[in-house]
Amino acid sequence: MMKFLGDESVNEDQHATPVALDAEPEFTPDQISEIESLNAEPVKPLELAAEPQLTADQISDIESRIGAGLIEEVIQVAEGELGLAMTMIESKVWEELEEKAPEGQWSYFERS
Repeated sequence: MMKFLGDESVNEDQHATPVALDAEPEFTPDQISEIESLNAEPVKPLELAAEPQLTADQISDIESRIGAGLIEEVIQVAEGELGLAMTMIESKVWEELEEKAPEGQWSYFERS
């Protein structure tokens, strides 16, 4: 469900900023098993305290402190990184390749 910050106090010249509040990532049972196998202890659900409502000025201040764009953009980047991390887990990038790379294939990335 999409909620808006400052719904009650939005002036005519302001716009409510959409923020997804219930955006916990959903993992498949296979992904959960893979993550749990990497940890010594089973993964426990993360419990977050309710976040306070922020004013438009507070959000603007946070955005300028982060220096990475609008909060929505920061969230999109974080979601993309989470997706990449899950893809890497599914692909098991830490394991050996099924086919060995030809000799010298990666040598141009090495430092001299």
